[in-house]
Amino acid sequence: MTKIQWLSSFDTGISSIDKDHHDLIEAISGVQAALDVDDLESATGLFENFLNMARSHFAREEAFLKKIYFPRIEAHSVAHRELLVMGESIVAQTKNNMDGPQAKKHLEDMVYFLLEDIIKADADFKSYAQEHGAQ
Repeated sequence: MTKIQWLSSFDTGISSIDKDHHDLIEAISGVQAALDVDDLESATGLFENFLNMARSHFAREEAFLKKIYFPRIEAHSVAHRELLVMGESIVAQTKNNMDGPQAKKHLEDMVYFLLEDIIKADADFKSYAQEHGAQ
């Protein structure tokens, strides 16, 4: 699998959120590195760490959206909850079946999870936040 690289189009312009996104990409890169050397035990722990980081990120992001009175915060929060359910399912599957090919499939699912938030969900508030001078 190709290493995930940050693209400037992922930037929201909100430094704390962008930092979280960078940290999440780094966490996924750690999972990938563990899988590349077949360290499945480490990869499992790193998967869980990634999900915990995402959960904390979503809480910070939602607090920020409340602060700027983002009008579609409820829909955004629902998207976060759906991603967390997906992530928890992936972690459970990973713990139950961590062979090489399956682990790589779980990594791809986690990458999708991350990019779904950064690209799709956050694009919804990016322009609103910028128009309202939020940083």
